[in-house]
Amino acid sequence: MAKRILVVDDDKNIDQILHASLSAMGFEVYVARNGEEGLAQFKASTPDLVLLDVLLPKVNGWDVCKNIKNTPEGRKTPVVLMSAVYKTPKMQRDAREKFKADQFLEKPFQLSRLLTMVTTLLGVPENAELMMTENGAKLADGGPDEFPPESPEEGGEPASDAAPEPTPDPDEEDRATGETPPSSDISPRDPSVLLEGDFSTVSFPELLHDLYVMGKSGHLEVKYGPKEKTIDVLDGYPVVVSTNVEEEYFGNFLVRNGILTAEQRDESVTRMKESGRLQGTVLIEMGILTPQQVVNYLKLQIREKLFEIFSWSAGTYRFTADAAVAGDVQNVDMSVANIIQEGVRAHYTFERLEKQLAGYWEHFLQLGADRRYRFQDIKLTPGEAKIHEMVDGTKTFDEIVSASPVSRERTLQVLFTLIISGMVETIIDSRDDPQTRFTAAEDVAEVRRKTVAIAESDTDKKALAEKPSGWAGESEDEMFGGGFEPAAPTPHPSAVPMATEDEMPSDDAEVRQAVLGMYKRLADENLFHLLGVGTNPTEQEVRIAYHRLAKDFHPDRFFGRASREVKMKVEEIFAAVNDAYDRLNTQDKINQYQKYLEGAELDDESANRIEGVKKVIIAEQRYQNGLTFLKEKRFTRAAHALRQALDIAPNEAEYIAYYGWSLYNIANEKDPDQEELALRPKESIADMQFEARESLTRALEINPRTEKAYLFLGAIYKDQGFVEFAEKQYEKALMCNPNSIEALRELRLIKLRESQANRKKKGLFDRFLKR
Repeated sequence: MAKRILVVDDDKNIDQILHASLSAMGFEVYVARNGEEGLAQFKASTPDLVLLDVLLPKVNGWDVCKNIKNTPEGRKTPVVLMSAVYKTPKMQRDAREKFKADQFLEKPFQLSRLLTMVTTLLGVPENAELMMTENGAKLADGGPDEFPPESPEEGGEPASDAAPEPTPDPDEEDRATGETPPSSDISPRDPSVLLEGDFSTVSFPELLHDLYVMGKSGHLEVKYGPKEKTIDVLDGYPVVVSTNVEEEYFGNFLVRNGILTAEQRDESVTRMKESGRLQGTVLIEMGILTPQQVVNYLKLQIREKLFEIFSWSAGTYRFTADAAVAGDVQNVDMSVANIIQEGVRAHYTFERLEKQLAGYWEHFLQLGADRRYRFQDIKLTPGEAKIHEMVDGTKTFDEIVSASPVSRERTLQVLFTLIISGMVETIIDSRDDPQTRFTAAEDVAEVRRKTVAIAESDTDKKALAEKPSGWAGESEDEMFGGGFEPAAPTPHPSAVPMATEDEMPSDDAEVRQAVLGMYKRLADENLFHLLGVGTNPTEQEVRIAYHRLAKDFHPDRFFGRASREVKMKVEEIFAAVNDAYDRLNTQDKINQYQKYLEGAELDDESANRIEGVKKVIIAEQRYQNGLTFLKEKRFTRAAHALRQALDIAPNEAEYIAYYGWSLYNIANEKDPDQEELALRPKESIADMQFEARESLTRALEINPRTEKAYLFLGAIYKDQGFVEFAEKQYEKALMCNPNSIEALRELRLIKLRESQANRKKKGLFDRFLKR
C-alpha cells in the first residue's frame, strides 16, 4: 500500500507542485488549504507524513502541529514545518522543541531537497520505479528534478550488408513554422499527466515557473475557447509552440507584420506543396527573404505564439510528462524569467496587475532565498534594474513602487515578474539589516582590475593560468604536469565580462570551450582560485566575484546554446561556485579558510572531483584530435579518437556527429598504414555506414540543432543518390545556421541541377514535337 502524505498549505502553486511530484514518485497525496481543513484531513486520512506551512488561514501551522502531536497517531507521524517568514534559529528550535515538529524547511525550498527529506523519512516507495517510468521522470539521487535520460538505449535490428533505404522525414510540414496543429487530446486517466487545471486558479506565468521548478520535460496543452496550443517543455524550459490558430501560421505571421504580401504568401505555399520544400527555403529561393531573416522571423513567430497566451483571461491547461522531448531546429531560446517578463510586458495592463498584486502593498520585499531562482537570466533596462536594486528586505512593495524611476504600470510589471519568478520574495516584517549586494559599477570594475592583477602576479600566475586550447600532450601526466607555464597569463573568467545573450557564441564547440575554460577550475581545491580572488580577499571582493560568476554561469544562460552534456557541466560549476561562496561569505570564514589552506591535504571528495574534471578535459582533447585527423582525411584515426571521446562523454551530440561522419568515410580512406588497419572496426563497410547514419540520427535526437549532423546526413544521402532526402537535411542545417556556406552551396547546386534537368526534358519534348 502506498505511503500517504498530507500537504497543508494555502499556496496553490506549492500544493500543485507537491501533489504532482509526490504522486509521480508513488505516494498517495492529500491536500488541505487551511489549518481547520488540515486537522480534519489528518483524522480522516491518517497520513504517514505531514508537510505543514506555518502561516495558514483559520488555524496557524504552529497550533496544527501541536494538535497533531498531542494525538496518539500524531506522536508517531513525522511533521515537516515549512515557512518563508519564520527562519530565525530560535523559531526553528521552537518548531522542534516547543511544537514537536520533526523537521523544519525554509521556503522557497528546492524541490529536490524536499523530496530527499521525504524519502529519508518514509523511504522510496516500492512502486516508485514503475511510477517514475510511467511519468517519464527519473528517480535519482537528486530526485525527479534531475536531468531525464538523454537518449533511448541503442538497439534494433542488426545491419544488413546493403545500406537501408532512407525513411522519409516525419516532419514533412516544417514544424518550426507552427503550421502543424497541436496533438490530439490525451485520456484524462493517462498516468503521465502531472499537472491539470484552469487559469482561474493558477495564472500562466505561475504555471511556467512551476514547470521550471519541477524541471520536467513534456507537453503543455492549453485551451481557451477555440484556441488550442501545445508547448513542448524541455527540462522546465518552453522550447517549441504549435497552434491551431491560423493567424499565427508562419505565412500569415509574415503578412500580418508587413513582411510578405498575401499574394507572395499564397505563391510560397503553392511552391512549398509542389516541391516538398520548407516554406522558409521557398521564400529564400523567391528572393524575398535572406536565410538570416527566415531564422529571425521564425524565432519571433514562435515567441509571439507563446506570449499570446499571457493575454488569456481564462482557459485550461494539462501538462504531460515525456522524457523524449528534445526541442526543434528553431526554439523559443529564452529563459523562463525572460519569457514571463516579455509576456507580462505585452499583455498585463495596470488594472490587471493591481488585482494580482492587491495583497502585496504593505509587504516587504527581499531577494529570493534560492539562488537558482535569484540569479535567473533576465533582461532589464537601467531604470528597471533600479527597481530590482531597491529590493533589500527593508522596503515595502509600496515604497519601492513610489520610488521607482519608471512608469507605475511598468514598475508593477517588473515586480510581478520578479515575484512570480522567485527572484524576489515577500515577507511580512522588515529585516533587521538590509541585504548586501553589489550595485556600484566602480566596485565591480575594481574587483575585475584586482583579479587581472592577481593573474599577472608571480605568486598566483601558475594557479590562475588557463592552459591554451591548442596544447599538445596526450597523457594525463603531460596534461596536468606541474611545470607548465603559459607564455602570457589568462585572466580568470570573472575578470572578463561574459557576453550578453545575443552576444554569446551560438556554435556548440565555442560554447563548450567557454564552459570548459571555467570547468577546469573545479580541479583546483583552492576556493580563492575558483572564485578568481586573491589569497587575502575582503568579504566585499568575495561577494562581488561570486555574484558575477553566479550570473555568468547560471544554467539559464546556456539553455538552448549548449548540449545537455555541457549544460550539466554548467550545473556543476554553478553548484561549486555557490558552495565556495557559502564557505567564504564572511571575513571570519575567509580567515578560517586561509588557516585551513596552510595545512590542507586533498580529501577524497576533492580527489574525485579533480579526477572527473580530468576525464572531461581528456574527452575534449580526444575530440580535437579527431577533428585534426578528419582534416587530414585519416578517417580511421579520426573515428578511433572520437570513439575514445565518446567513451568518456557518450551523450555529447557533436562528438557523436563527427564520429558518424568519420565512420562513414572510412570506405574512402586512401593508403591506410598498418596501424590504421589495426584500428579499423571489424564490421563490413555496409555495417559501418549503417552505424554512421544511426550515430547522426542519435546526435539529432539529443540535440536537434546540431548543424553538422544535418550537413553530414545530407552528404551521405547525396552520396547514396537520395537527393530529395539530402535537400531536407541541408534545409534544416540552414535553419540551424543561416550563414552555413555548405548548406547554401548544396541547396543551390540541387536547384541548379533541377533547372538543367527540366531544360533538358523540355528540349527533348520540343524535338519530339518537331518530328
